[in-house]
This record gives sequence, C-alpha cells and structure tokens, in this order.
Amino acid sequence: MSLKKNCHLILLFTLTCFSAFARPDTTKSIRDTSFTGIKSSPKTIASGFKPFIIPTVLIGYGALALEVTPLKNLNHSIQHSIVTNNPNFSTHVDDYLWIVPTAALYGLNAVGIEGKHNFRDRTVIVLIANGIMEVGSQITKKSVRELRPDGGDYESFPSGHTASAFTAAEYLYQEYKDVSPWIGYGGYAVAASVGVLRLYNNHHYFGDVVAGAGLGILSTKIAYTVYPFVARHLFKNYNFKTVAIPAYIQGNPGFSLVHHFN
Repeated sequence: MSLKKNCHLILLFTLTCFSAFARPDTTKSIRDTSFTGIKSSPKTIASGFKPFIIPTVLIGYGALALEVTPLKNLNHSIQHSIVTNNPNFSTHVDDYLWIVPTAALYGLNAVGIEGKHNFRDRTVIVLIANGIMEVGSQITKKSVRELRPDGGDYESFPSGHTASAFTAAEYLYQEYKDVSPWIGYGGYAVAASVGVLRLYNNHHYFGDVVAGAGLGILSTKIAYTVYPFVARHLFKNYNFKTVAIPAYIQGNPGFSLVHHFN
C-alpha cells in the first residue's frame, strides 16, 4: 500500500475513532446508570454516533476518491467540464467568503439575537473547532501531497477553504438552530458556495471539497462534544473579552482577533 493511501486512511481512522470516543451524552448515560445497575441500551449508544455519520462519510468519500478509479475519474471529469466551459473564470471571493458565517455568529449576538452560548463559551468552541480543523487539514495536506488541478502545489487534499467555511457554518447552525434553523442553513449555503468556487477557480477536485466539508463539520461537532469537559476543567473561573481565533487566509494559516465590548 502506498504512503498516500496510508496517510489518508490513517486520517479517516483517527477522525472516526475521535468522534466515536467523544460522546458526552452517551458517556453520561453510561456513567449515570452504572450506579443504578441499569445498562445503557444499544439505541442510546447508537445515538451518540449519529452526529458524526455524515461528516465521516464525506471524509471517507474524499479519501476514496484519491485512489478508487471510478471516483478518481469522476474528479477529473467534473474538473475538465468546469474548466472547459469556464476557461477564463477567476475570482478571489472564496478567499474571504468563508469568514461570513463566523462574522454572522458574532454579529447576530451583537445586535441582540442570542445563540446557545455566551461570548466566552461560544469563542472557546470556535477556537477548538478551528484548531482541530486547521491541524487536521495541514497535516493531511503535507502527508497526502495531492497535486492541485491547476498544478500550483501539492496541497489539494483536502480543501482548506472549504473546511474553514463548513467549520464556521456548523457552529453557526449549532448556536442558532433553536432560534431559527434558517440562520444555519444560510451559513451552509455560504460554505457550499466556497466549495463551488474552489472548483471553478481550478484549485481543487470534487473529492477535495467533499472531504473539506466533512472535516469542517466534524471538527465543530467534536468541539461541541469536548467543550463541557474543557469548560469544567480549564475555564471554570476564567473570563475574557479578547481572543485570537485561528484563520485560513488566502491559503495561509493565521489568526483573527475578536473583542467583546460591554
């Protein structure tokens, strides 16, 4: 088996295991019932996996598209069709559009539309989600070394811009789904637009974008899963107003500052 195969399969296995073991509701159920002698039902345990199924499938598809011939051919067919029909297409909108869901997350709260968490909790979740996404994306890019369709470099898989956009879309949805799920759907529409633009700019294949979407969603779901543990052990008596959030700007990792005004 090639090094490329090993790398992306290791990524898929690692993320799947991480999501499987990070199940607060299921863990809580098992822990709570252990004192009463009542065992958790298979239905309860299975429900802990459900939030991670879709993003894991998306990542798996992208990984398989690197090596499975029919999926690999589909990648090239889609890209050939896009480039042939839009030979002069070029835009930098996708370099900035991914930040819109995060801006909406803080903007809505600033105008009085409150989400699920307060500023501190929400920001820590954003930090965790982006941290997981950024580390997963960069390590995978450097390990897999998939050539971009435009030949620019060997960091095509997965799409970092798409991963960033879907990370933000998922935490926008999680924060406001009880207020109005359409807010989250709007975030996903923006994230999907980023993925489409990455294809039209000839920077990624379809599988790269699908895997990036899965990585972004999974990163945020893991962040929401582990946050109660983080808050309980690290941030119990800690309050802050200014934080640095990991960002992915024009293909380069960086930070953006968020300040909460009273």
